[in-house]
Amino acid sequence: SPNIIVADLLSMITREGPIAVALSLSVVFLIILFSTRSLRASVLIVVPLVFGMIWTGGLMVVLGMELNFFNMVVFPSLVGIGVDEGVHIHHRYREEGPGSLPFVLRRTGMAVTLTTATTMVGYAGLAFAHHPGLQAIGTLAVVGLAAAFAGAVVVLPAMLEVFGDASPQAVAAPGAASGSGAEG
Repeated sequence: SPNIIVADLLSMITREGPIAVALSLSVVFLIILFSTRSLRASVLIVVPLVFGMIWTGGLMVVLGMELNFFNMVVFPSLVGIGVDEGVHIHHRYREEGPGSLPFVLRRTGMAVTLTTATTMVGYAGLAFAHHPGLQAIGTLAVVGLAAAFAGAVVVLPAMLEVFGDASPQAVAAPGAASGSGAEG
């Protein structure tokens, strides 16, 4: 019967959904770690994404959205899409060096804003679909992308300001040498 199949799907997604999100977050973290070769930089990039994911859950409660087997697929996608903003801002910060956050947020922040907005517009199209499952996917994706964006442009710059980036590549980056020479 269809009801048994739906119940099995719901049970499987409830059980395996968090595993899929944790696995996707772990793989993304390892890719960033491989790319940056710095545990500190990797944590700085991923923590704002985690904040965005938590905010997404909170916004779901506030907006009365339910987690179902349609929109559960959005969370692993948010990990992959949402980490981009932090990667771009962090890499630009490493190129420009300490004290460059206003410049980085004006330049790279604008590019990140535009790419996030265009992705949100794409998902927003699903929010107007007639199928409730597609609506749930589109709405949650827009909310999640907005939360991930907020994490990247609020939490990441705050973390960079407080903790900086003392990774060896930050000192050896081509832009860092000229940026720190201008400050010194």
